[in-house]
Amino acid sequence: MSSSSDRLAPLHRIQEARRQIQRQLDLIDCQITRRMTALIPQL
Repeated sequence: MSSSSDRLAPLHRIQEARRQIQRQLDLIDCQITRRMTALIPQL
């Protein structure tokens, strides 16, 4: 029988990967917003 830490390790890796993906999405969102603001100054 595996210990609880063995069962939680994959979950921890998934959560860490999710944080990294979310960080990348936030960066992309900022880049899109900056480009839109530059293209459409009246907004």
